[in-house]
Amino acid sequence: IKPDSRMQVEGQTAISMIGEVQRNTRERALQAALTPDHQALVILAADRSVELFEIRGREEAKAKLRKKKRQQDAAVELSSADLFKPRRVFRSTNKAHSFDLSASQSEGSARLLLAMNNNRLEDVSIPFDPKVEALVAAQVTLPGHASDIRCVAFSPDQSTILTGAAEGARLWSVATRRCVKTLEYDQLREGLCAQFLPDSRHAIIGCRSGQLHLLDT
Repeated sequence: IKPDSRMQVEGQTAISMIGEVQRNTRERALQAALTPDHQALVILAADRSVELFEIRGREEAKAKLRKKKRQQDAAVELSSADLFKPRRVFRSTNKAHSFDLSASQSEGSARLLLAMNNNRLEDVSIPFDPKVEALVAAQVTLPGHASDIRCVAFSPDQSTILTGAAEGARLWSVATRRCVKTLEYDQLREGLCAQFLPDSRHAIIGCRSGQLHLLDT
């Protein structure tokens, strides 16, 4: 961040540029956050990568730099590479669009909740040590389409709604507003139009392939 003359605290700049964090992937960063204990920096990339950087204190970083240069009493100038140590790159099961860090963090790992592009939430604990396997503590699939809805139809008795999207079709209860059935078959992918028959029990979906599929709802 470039210093700004408007950001002054007793004659000193409040924000200044100290360097760049060298990442392990060329994909753009979607989100970055510090763990609640400020021990790690977590960066989510667009290619399913979650990068972990250990944050060193300034005194610790200076001590390591002096030891490396074998100059115990020499003045050292820290770079961002001395403060942010790359520890691990974790690959999630699917692409994620955001994450949140858990308030309860264990030492030597980062625990986060990943929001996937396929409407799934994953509670993941990622150790800094790449030799230790990451743990997916829980998975929750939200009851909705993972892609844009292409078609929708009401049953004649107004009790059911049929929706179609790229990954398949879903039936919804009007009374409870909940998904009551998921129809994710290859034949039902890319549904473009839908219509119930007069009996409200059967429906027809027209797909991009040019096929019409009769459903028993």
